Amino acid sequence: MRNRLMPEPLLCHDKYFIQPLYGLAGVAADHIMEGKKVVYVVHSVHTAEPYDICNPFGGLYDIEDAFRSLCHRADAIVCVSEAEKLKLEQVIEESRGKIQVIYNGITMSSYEFQREIKENRKTFGYLGRLDYRKGILETLKGLKDLPELEYYLACGKGDYSYLKEVKNYIEAADMEERIHFLGFCTGERRRKFLETLDCLIISSLYEPFGCILLEALDADVPILCSNNGGLAEIMGDYKYQYHPYEAGGFQKALRDFLNASTEEIKEECKNLKERLRKFSREEMVTSYNQLFESLSNFGGVNRID
Repeated sequence: MRNRLMPEPLLCHDKYFIQPLYGLAGVAADHIMEGKKVVYVVHSVHTAEPYDICNPFGGLYDIEDAFRSLCHRADAIVCVSEAEKLKLEQVIEESRGKIQVIYNGITMSSYEFQREIKENRKTFGYLGRLDYRKGILETLKGLKDLPELEYYLACGKGDYSYLKEVKNYIEAADMEERIHFLGFCTGERRRKFLETLDCLIISSLYEPFGCILLEALDADVPILCSNNGGLAEIMGDYKYQYHPYEAGGFQKALRDFLNASTEEIKEECKNLKERLRKFSREEMVTSYNQLFESLSNFGGVNRID
């Protein structure tokens, strides 16, 4: 039960798209927010990738103004990873001092996944948005000289110009027979997709956090993953990771994965899944409640149930 003795803190999320940013900045005016504590949850600092510290927003001044406005108005800022906190402190120095890291959390599955680690691992996949920042083109280039491997992409059309670039590469590299677009998968279809994979590739050029990684870990799917941004904070010292801007990094991690014994991969996945407990819904809710209490004059009256 929530106690209504004081106004609820206003929790503002900017997740996934630029458009909500403008709306959030509009409602952050003092006359609208008067008497309210504002918590601004930054899922992604709105910079280019990679970004130039001298021009981090790439000349998109309307986005920069809206973003700065929200950061200025917020009583507290939540970043979803230490990497994103560091980036925000670099591009908006005045935000220092009111940023807290609260990791995203998931509800762990009650479903018992039947995971077999095969000796010959040939079925690889991608799950997420179709966007240049996800590194799909880089993955294709890394798979080009391994014709025995199949790559399944569970994603929507996303950025049409990037989709066209990806398809042009597939055609030019003569990979049409082993690259498969499945469309975006949800629900039961999503679970079945994860069950069919020998490995999920997360090849993001930069990732603020990585909810897909948590979902894959919960489903016991072996991972081959870039480690730029928040992904590294989830993976720890997991063996099959690489830096997306390191020449040959993906190919080396892929070779290590393909050449590893089933027992080696099982042990790596077991250790990685142990880290999943840190990213549970319960841990996230506890952290938000503690933040709300710290902002409240009454202490502990506004809680997430």
